[in-house]
Amino acid sequence: MTVQDADTIDRITLSADESTCNLLMVEDRPFTGSSAQNDQIMEKINTYLAFLQTGQLTQQFPEMAGKRVTVRLVCHEEPSGEALLGLLKEARKLFAKHGAIFSVEVIPREMVQGGRP
Repeated sequence: MTVQDADTIDRITLSADESTCNLLMVEDRPFTGSSAQNDQIMEKINTYLAFLQTGQLTQQFPEMAGKRVTVRLVCHEEPSGEALLGLLKEARKLFAKHGAIFSVEVIPREMVQGGRP
């Protein structure tokens, strides 16, 4: 699953110490600055917000109740472009209103098994 599949939560993990629920959204394409890609990222962010707002996280995964929540955009390069950076800044604020921390995690392709430099 990736950002292109707007209606899906890409991955849910639990931290090693089991204190934090991590919701991961994956963007495996380069950031092009296109409005289409930015719109897809915005739709994905809205899906994750709704997942938290409606209580679906704890309904589907009761073991996550009471845990800290982080949402991470996992990608292979630093996001760039004024529109995308503004969108990510707003996402941080929105998730914070719902008690979640939003961040971007850059994982170089060569660090991922089978990745291409």
